[in-house]
Amino acid sequence: MKKIEAETGKKAVIVYAIARLEGLSLILVVPDGPPILKNIPVTRQELNNTATSFQKYLAHINSLQDRRYLPNAQQLYSWLIEPIAANLASLNIDTLVFH
Repeated sequence: MKKIEAETGKKAVIVYAIARLEGLSLILVVPDGPPILKNIPVTRQELNNTATSFQKYLAHINSLQDRRYLPNAQQLYSWLIEPIAANLASLNIDTLVFH
């Protein structure tokens, strides 16, 4: 990741999102230091249902005023980004690579 930062000027982390039956684990692999683990209390089924609905709404947007996707987008943000936001800010991360 240091090589990527040197070549692009972007400070990145790799985010592993692991959906388990009983919850979601987010693992951040940071440039300096040990990986950071966050466990999110959402079932795999709930995560999959929300992601599928989000994708469905995005694929069928009829106009710029169509905001049916927004509740799903906000929920996905609260599960995938919000739990790590403070870590990202404190590390000055500007690029996420999801794996």
